[in-house]
Amino acid sequence: MDLETKIRETILEELKRQFETTGGTVTEDPDDASSALIEGRVDLDALAMAIAGAMAGGP
Repeated sequence: MDLETKIRETILEELKRQFETTGGTVTEDPDDASSALIEGRVDLDALAMAIAGAMAGGP
């Protein structure tokens, strides 16, 4: 798996995790893998930490 794919998956996983508690939604575009519809408040600090962890080789 390349770094871009890992970061993309990490972003989607983190947004879905955040939205489990806030009621927001993230929907991947089935016709365009590089797009998603995001509705809700995003904790950018938590998202940044998740991305940094992915880049450092974390889970």
